[in-house]
Amino acid sequence: MKIYVFSTFLIIVSFISSCFTEIHVNEYHFDTYTVHTHDGCQHISNDKVIAHKVPIEKGKKLVKRNAPLTEPFEGTFDCSKGTKAQCNKLKEALAYANNLFGSIFDFYVPIKVKLIITNNKKAEFIAQTQVPPYYTLRDPNNNQINAYVSPLVKQLNLDTPIVFNDVNDYDIKTTVKYTYLSPQYNIQPTVVHELLHGLGFTSNLKLVKGGIIGDRFPKYGNNYYMPKISIVKDDNLGKSTVKGFLPLNMWEKNFVDYADQSKYYFDNVSFNNICENVLEYDIHDPIYASEKAKLNEFNFELDQWSGMKQGINFYERSHKSLSVGFKTYDGRVIPVSTYESAEDSDLCHLTPSNFVSKHKHDASWGKKIDQNFILYPMNVDIELSNEEKINRYGNGKTIGLLSEDIISILETMGYQRKGKPIDNTIYQVQTQIPVDNSEAIVDGDGDIETGENLKSHVKSFAVQDSPILTKVILMTIFTLVFIQLSFF
Repeated sequence: MKIYVFSTFLIIVSFISSCFTEIHVNEYHFDTYTVHTHDGCQHISNDKVIAHKVPIEKGKKLVKRNAPLTEPFEGTFDCSKGTKAQCNKLKEALAYANNLFGSIFDFYVPIKVKLIITNNKKAEFIAQTQVPPYYTLRDPNNNQINAYVSPLVKQLNLDTPIVFNDVNDYDIKTTVKYTYLSPQYNIQPTVVHELLHGLGFTSNLKLVKGGIIGDRFPKYGNNYYMPKISIVKDDNLGKSTVKGFLPLNMWEKNFVDYADQSKYYFDNVSFNNICENVLEYDIHDPIYASEKAKLNEFNFELDQWSGMKQGINFYERSHKSLSVGFKTYDGRVIPVSTYESAEDSDLCHLTPSNFVSKHKHDASWGKKIDQNFILYPMNVDIELSNEEKINRYGNGKTIGLLSEDIISILETMGYQRKGKPIDNTIYQVQTQIPVDNSEAIVDGDGDIETGENLKSHVKSFAVQDSPILTKVILMTIFTLVFIQLSFF
């Protein structure tokens, strides 16, 4: 009898321990798209950020780069709304992108790309791309945490093996309108353009105008940029929950003042310090009085945020043309698309270095188009072949459709260029171990959560640092001792 009880409790201890030591990673999904039209490419976003728990690969402790791939993009095609000829044209575009990127960079894990043809005549876009998910990693070289897009994370050495594509079977999803797969158009530059957005050319910064942060939030300040807010919507419970903030991504953290190129707009530590806070503000529709009162506490978070001056300054400067540049590792500064008018900045494209853009749809570029044309917000001669575009605008500074500037930006973000010294940095994945409610907030259903990993860098990942696990083990030991003594 004693053996039976003892064995049973050993099994229980083992089970409880395994449950409480399960490590997961938050994968952040955005309801954000880049929409490519004849009038230009626009960044369409809202405040909804959902973080899914994704597992790690058991049995592995370290992920290091393998041999480079010959084709970095692994494509799947939904051509049910198009013809065979249109589908083949889309496949040829991805094949071109594979040859182009694969000849310049070393990719180690396939980037899964889903390409869809739509025959919706009401669709006004040429192509649209959903922003890929992000993870938060710590760079041990500078001890800073930033958001990294999934195609890039796949290429890095990681201290924790993430199970990629656990939520979606793709990293980048692009939809192309069937009209532009006809013979008179060259869709290859558009596909390359959309893939570049998927590789990290996108901004997650939240714009606040007139102090309006969002529905039901109390007003705070006037005009500024701040880290993206994580808001999880639960239709079943009829509520949304404010969970926290996301740090700067690898595109934004390298923004400098184009007029004074030694000045970075954001100090990574002070601008991101608000991202350490884990929140739990429920918002029902209609909002409860208690929730409205608690939501007023949100302003206390902003009171403690040390990046407000930077957010205000960036708003003021970025609402002028030629005000923001991306500074690369080799010192070049490439202008990021902003406008001279009061329109909101683009911040997801490049612009000619000698052109003052008056507004979002200003197409008066003329001969000012330069080698970075592939990432302009405006379409540049969609009828021209790749060779014609390169000869007309490349200025001898491109490899295929990619300029040396764009290649340098990708290197600065963390992509490995062929022939360069291998970067052996091991990035620290911001993992999560379930802890008690005094340390983290977890959704009731246990499937979707957000905000915890933004605070995880101040916590130990060691099993013994979980208070619940410690209590369970101690209580189980005392119970076992008590049972054993009771049989004497």
